[in-house]
Amino acid sequence: MRKWVMGFLAGALFVSGIGFAASEFTANAGIKALADKPASMKGQSILPAQELAGTMGDQVGIDDGSIKLDAKPGKEQPGRRSGGSDGRQFKSLPLTHTVNDVEVTIHSIRVTEQNTDFEVTIKNNSDLESVTLRLDEVKAEANSGVKGKSAEAVEAAADNPDFMDKAIRQQKELHGWVRHQGLKDRDIANLSFRLALKGTKETRSYHFLIDCTKLKFRTL
Repeated sequence: MRKWVMGFLAGALFVSGIGFAASEFTANAGIKALADKPASMKGQSILPAQELAGTMGDQVGIDDGSIKLDAKPGKEQPGRRSGGSDGRQFKSLPLTHTVNDVEVTIHSIRVTEQNTDFEVTIKNNSDLESVTLRLDEVKAEANSGVKGKSAEAVEAAADNPDFMDKAIRQQKELHGWVRHQGLKDRDIANLSFRLALKGTKETRSYHFLIDCTKLKFRTL
């Protein structure tokens, strides 16, 4: 009877170990990793992960004490996306952000009745790929969080000759105006400006928070 009870408890612990490993299993950007410490059973710390890997068609390994399951070679992975921003703080121009060797600088802003334009330089310091401005991801928002005003968002204008369909090759740069639709309220305290650059290997996202309280807008 004692042997039967001990055997039952050992079996329950084994099943619980695998269940614990499954509950700790997380997926992120195509790489699945067991959080913090890998589950172990009689010193065989990768056993639960191997069980999980077999069902998902992945490979198992240990990296710096953590179990990681990497997709098999040839398994299609989603496109990478990286980004840079000012956090929550509005700052004066000029502003520059660099994401994985591609630098974007905002020099000035032009505000007219028809358009809201940003003077931009994109410098591609990468040796790996060309990048192209994704005009469908370009957006600007004025007066965000300003007391007594409503935030107003505008998208890129259909006419953007300086950047439309222009690839910026490795070690090259492109300067011009990113044109937006006009703002109804041209009394602007701040501007949020988002853009994305698409490459063959990844898409880089940029977010600029621009303090306009002392900015002299261009009109020509």
